[in-house]
Amino acid sequence: MAKLLGVDFLDVIFVASATEANNLMLQGAVKQYHRLNKDQKTELPHIITSVIEHESVLAVCRDLEEQQLARVSYIPVDHNGFVGAAAISRALRPETILVSVMYVNNVTGAVQPLSEIGAIIKSFKKDKLSPKHYSQYLPRELLYPIFHTDAAQAIHSLELIELAKIGVETMTISSHKIYGPKGGGALAANFPISLGLAPCLIGGLQEFGLRAGTPDLPNIVGFARAMSLVRQEIKQEIKHAKAIRQQLLQGIIKAYPRAVVNSHPPYIDGVCNISFPGFGLEELLYRFDQRCIAVAAGSACSAKALNPSHVLRAIGLTDSVALSSVRFSFGRYTSKQEVSYCLEQLPYILS
Repeated sequence: MAKLLGVDFLDVIFVASATEANNLMLQGAVKQYHRLNKDQKTELPHIITSVIEHESVLAVCRDLEEQQLARVSYIPVDHNGFVGAAAISRALRPETILVSVMYVNNVTGAVQPLSEIGAIIKSFKKDKLSPKHYSQYLPRELLYPIFHTDAAQAIHSLELIELAKIGVETMTISSHKIYGPKGGGALAANFPISLGLAPCLIGGLQEFGLRAGTPDLPNIVGFARAMSLVRQEIKQEIKHAKAIRQQLLQGIIKAYPRAVVNSHPPYIDGVCNISFPGFGLEELLYRFDQRCIAVAAGSACSAKALNPSHVLRAIGLTDSVALSSVRFSFGRYTSKQEVSYCLEQLPYILS
């Protein structure tokens, strides 16, 4: 896994989920900052993230704010769902320790401009080393800000995953998103990760001291094997998802011309968000379910929620339109026959 991500094996930390990896990244970075600066009067550490992140990032940020452990800037997105690199640049401060922007949005499939954001962060850090500013920082502060991405939705959908080539320094990945065992995740870094993080789960010295507890070895082996297979077949995976998506979209627009596609390029083909004006969310989910078709209101983590998606609100959709939106997702095991069945049932679902 380290080889595929372009990092050292010492800097791949296995955890129980992508949610735990995100918690380790955000809480661990803040905890480490306070630990290193406990004897000094410093500003609260500052985090930059976007308004469309997964709840495992946003909820942690809100919790850190409530505990007065960090300040957070939430960067808005444009009407197509993309984070602006210029907005990240404007938000950077001397006390910024972390920037966390997801690689692929889990609701719309939008691929975020990580390379542009990474270049800005690299320039910001380089400026710290200039003769003009160097004396203002302690050596350990030159590590900041760390650029993190939640790439759980990207590993099976995009060819580029090596951290340095993307321009990020830490990355969250998930096992079940790549057909591996559920209950597995990892946080990878392209620098000595223990410099920037303190452990959140304390006890033993497993996972290089950053995640106590006996590792789930069978899960990790399955995770690694799944990742190896997915990366070997990534071109076929992308090609298959593209064909499925085109078939689905063409059929939906034909069956219901009022449908609105909320996923805008660049996107991954395995996720597509569509609004069906005139219907409510609960009604849509029920009607699809009655025809044995699995769609979602948003991510699987919010499957029981019937509120408008925070992502769709962020791109400017009204609550009524957002509540008529469902997410279709598919992968290597989704067949053209299954899509044909879905399209055959649409006239009954949308009647």
